[in-house]
Amino acid sequence: MSKLGNRTVQYIAGICVSFAFCFTGATISWPSPVIPKFKSGEANLQLTDTQISWVVALAALGALPGCYIGQVLSERVGRRRTIFCAAVPGIIADDFDNKND
Repeated sequence: MSKLGNRTVQYIAGICVSFAFCFTGATISWPSPVIPKFKSGEANLQLTDTQISWVVALAALGALPGCYIGQVLSERVGRRRTIFCAAVPGIIADDFDNKND
């Protein structure tokens, strides 16, 4: 592969890693502005305090097996492919969210 091709792949990998950190930050900070909207009825969804606590807790519960799955995938299919594949759901979710605005 040429130097230009290698550089392009490296740039794409860097962008995907940046997306991963942005998605992680958005996931961690998402409940802060949304919970008051659930409680006030501003959102089109009414949740009880118990349901809200489950929504917040499930993100952390999903992160626990996600770390191990990411490690296994990195070892079996490679770090670059794992990073590329991990960015795809976030990009799709962002595109879906923008269409619903």
